[in-house]
Amino acid sequence: MNSKNQKPMEITKTQVYSEIGKLDGVILHTPGVEVENMTPETAERALYSDILSLDVVNREYEMFREVLGKVTTTYQVKNLLADVLVDDAIKKDLIVKVCKNT
Repeated sequence: MNSKNQKPMEITKTQVYSEIGKLDGVILHTPGVEVENMTPETAERALYSDILSLDVVNREYEMFREVLGKVTTTYQVKNLLADVLVDDAIKKDLIVKVCKNT
């Protein structure tokens, strides 16, 4: 195709949908020590074909987070948990429930 027939590069509009409608928000978890501690067995159980590099995962996660942040509200799970644990009654109840399930 020559330059006369080429169309200008189109900007792809990001579209993120859920099964039931527009996303109001997305809860995210920043990758961390769980990636560094991955073994071949845990990688397979997590449906990964190989052990992941934390540096690579973090770069890809940041790109993903930025894209999502342009189309919906993003929440960090650690911030949500910290907000909930401010209330001592909720904190105690959560600890009891977690300990019962172990």
